[in-house]
Amino acid sequence: MIITLINTSDPQWNDILSRCRHDVYHTPAWAITSEISEGGSGIAAYAHHLGQELFVPMLRRELGDGRWDASSAYGYPGPICSDGASQEFLDAGFRGIIDLLQSQGCVSWFMRLHPLLNASWHIAEGLTVDHGPTVSMDLTQSPEVIWQHIRATHRRAIKKARELGMTVSVDTTHQYLDAFIDSYHSDMRRLGASSYYLFNRDYFDSLFSRLDGKAVLMISQRGDDFAGGVVYTLSPSSGIIQYHLSTTHADHRMHQPAKLIMHTAALWGKAAGYQRLHLGGGIGAAEDSLFMFKRGFNHDLHRFRSQRVIVDSHEYRQLSRLDADTKLNQDGFFPAYRKQAQSETASR
Repeated sequence: MIITLINTSDPQWNDILSRCRHDVYHTPAWAITSEISEGGSGIAAYAHHLGQELFVPMLRRELGDGRWDASSAYGYPGPICSDGASQEFLDAGFRGIIDLLQSQGCVSWFMRLHPLLNASWHIAEGLTVDHGPTVSMDLTQSPEVIWQHIRATHRRAIKKARELGMTVSVDTTHQYLDAFIDSYHSDMRRLGASSYYLFNRDYFDSLFSRLDGKAVLMISQRGDDFAGGVVYTLSPSSGIIQYHLSTTHADHRMHQPAKLIMHTAALWGKAAGYQRLHLGGGIGAAEDSLFMFKRGFNHDLHRFRSQRVIVDSHEYRQLSRLDADTKLNQDGFFPAYRKQAQSETASR
C-alpha cells in the first residue's frame, strides 16, 4: 500500500476526485478558500493499493516545535474512497495514514464526516461522535411531491411572499454580494456568533472565483430591494447541492424570503439534474429553531458525526498538560489543548 500527503497545487488531487464520488468540500478550491477563514494550509492524505483508493482532505495547523494538528475545514470534507473499496482496505489505509501523520509530527486529527457520503463510514481507530440530525430534500421527486413535503406553515409563508411581489434569482454577476455580506454580518452579530463565522470579502471572492460555478448566490428581492440571499454549493459528481450560508435583511424578516428561496432552489436544482439538496442541521447540530426551520422542508434525516484521533499520545499529553496516569478523553472539546489555548488567550 502506498500512502502519501499531497498539497492543493498537486494536479493529482483533482485526478483522484475524478475517480471518487465527492462533494465540493473535497476540492482543492475549498481547502484554499478555507485557509482564508480558518488559517492553516490545505493538504490531503491519500492511500491506494491495487486500484482501491482512500482520500481525506484536511487543514494542517502549526503548533510549534515541528508539531501540528489536522482538522477538517468548515463543512463536511470527510473521507472518500473509490467504488468497491473493501472494509479491509479502508481499515488498513486509515491506520497507515495515522502512522504517516505521526511520523510527520502530527499530534491529533479531527474529521467532520459527511452526513450523506459517510453515512456508512465505520472505522475503529479513534472515537466517532454523533452530534445530531441534518435535513435534506429529495430532488428526484416531482415538484408536486416536493411541495407537499413542505410544512403547511412554510407553504403559506412562500405563497405570501409571492403575493407581496417577492422574486428569486441567481445573482450571476454578484451585484448584490456586498448587500449579502453586510446583512449576513449583521445577522451573525445579532445572534452573538463567534468571529469564526464572520467570513470576510476575501473569503467570498475566493469561494466564487475558485469554485468556478460550483457556488451560487441566490437572492430574493422586493422591487429593487435586497430582501435576503443564500449561498449554495454544487457538486455534479455526487448530485448534491449544499445550503452553505444565508441571510435575511432586517427590513424583510417579516416576509420570510428564505423560505421562498429554499423552495425555488429545490426546483432549480431538480431542473439542473441534482438529486439531493442538503440543508444541514441546527447550530452545533442541535435540534434548535434553525433545525426546525430546515425540517419544515422535508423529513429526510441524516446524522452528522465527527471522528477524533489522538495521533501522538505523548505529545497530546504534553500539550494538554496531562500526566501519564490521566485517561485521554476524545469526546467533548477536541483537541483539548486548543480549548486551553483559547481560554488562556481570552483571560489575557
